[in-house]
Amino acid sequence: MERYVLNKIKLRSWWFLPCTYIRDDGMYATKTDEESFAVLKCCDGIQMLEETDTVKRLLEQELILKAQEGETTEEKRLWKHYENRYMPGLHLTITTRCNFNCIHCFEAEDSDIKREEMSLEDCRKLFEEAKNCGVQFVVITGGEPMVHPHFMEIIRSVYENDMRVRQIYTNGFYLNEETLQELKAIDPRIRLNISYDGKGYHDWMRGVKGAEKNLLEKIRLCVQEGFSVRVCMTINRINKDCAKQTLDTLEELGVQEFRIIRTSETPRWKLNAGDACLTFEEYYDAMLDLLREYAKGDYHCKLNLWKFALVYPQSRWYAMEAVQADGRNPSPNQVSCTIARYELAVFPNGQVYPCSPISGTFDAYGHKLENIFETGMKELLQDSRYLRFVCQSCRKIAEHDKKCRACFHYPQCLGGCRTVALVIFGDLMAHDEMRCLFYEKKYYRKIREILTGYRAQIEVIEPEN
Repeated sequence: MERYVLNKIKLRSWWFLPCTYIRDDGMYATKTDEESFAVLKCCDGIQMLEETDTVKRLLEQELILKAQEGETTEEKRLWKHYENRYMPGLHLTITTRCNFNCIHCFEAEDSDIKREEMSLEDCRKLFEEAKNCGVQFVVITGGEPMVHPHFMEIIRSVYENDMRVRQIYTNGFYLNEETLQELKAIDPRIRLNISYDGKGYHDWMRGVKGAEKNLLEKIRLCVQEGFSVRVCMTINRINKDCAKQTLDTLEELGVQEFRIIRTSETPRWKLNAGDACLTFEEYYDAMLDLLREYAKGDYHCKLNLWKFALVYPQSRWYAMEAVQADGRNPSPNQVSCTIARYELAVFPNGQVYPCSPISGTFDAYGHKLENIFETGMKELLQDSRYLRFVCQSCRKIAEHDKKCRACFHYPQCLGGCRTVALVIFGDLMAHDEMRCLFYEKKYYRKIREILTGYRAQIEVIEPEN
């Protein structure tokens, strides 16, 4: 008989997710079986256990350790149950104020951005609610979050509530050595997601002269200070030809990831730039061109092409965003968007959305979900319009949309992005034309042909004939 303690894990359970643990270096719950979970609950350093096969397996997995004399498991690691549905992340817009005047901002319903800001007191209350619902991480965004007068206090408040900041979205303007040292002292694991809209075009997109020169200096500083940096570029007909040059610049700076997103038909962009959006086919073809150049080079920077491909050069594998499931054994409860399902998007006024990018379009079409200040997070995660929307099975899309219902690729596609469906058709449950094009034009074959020597995370199943 021996006593055991939990090793760098916390035991947690939620409605419909009764047996899980979360590693100290992780942010998502890992499911385990009932027998293993029952044993883990006894590993408090006090109870004596026999060395069963289950105990041996948990020791091999390094989930438990033999307790030293007088050693007990920390209180925070012991089992805790939350009376709500599982929601690991909070995607929080702390302000819509910004020092830039970006002509493609998705938060605005028109050309006038609403100037709203969440108070420090409301942030603290929200983080306490999040902790009591089992939320593990917070993503901080804006507007420009660093214009918030209590930005650093908000970051600290996350950790005071036993959560961590996964990522900060910023235009980088206010980053400096002092701020980075302060963030590093709080948590050096925080990833900085910095917007950069292309070499030679950034000032135009951001509406500020000299923004690009300043930004490149800030990116260099972030990398030097040891932060994980992801740079995000929105691409359109005007700046698309600078993508390769932008990639090369970021590779030289030592950026870990380069993400490209198609500039979308948000109300503000259409007012400011007319029809400068790439068509879906133009966007895919531009990404193919960039992918060809990437495959020729010796890059270390991960390439993340929105709705297209995610390429890991070190491990030599790639994923295609249009391929959401293997298609062979579809789950009846599979949701169409895991990001919407696992990150609760909240704006400064307390309004909740399926995701931040849909916010302006959602408002423009008159859709409205709950306000978290009125409803409360626990109630929101027990039963609400928001919860029913993000948890709905992707089968609902096929039932609603005849094109999805008749499509061979639906079991792998799962209907596509709700934001794209709303923008194109004004219908949240319509098919995603962008994803349809990916399969109809067989872009998955073109990606495969370019990335020889790479392996796909999930291969596309094709009709036998």
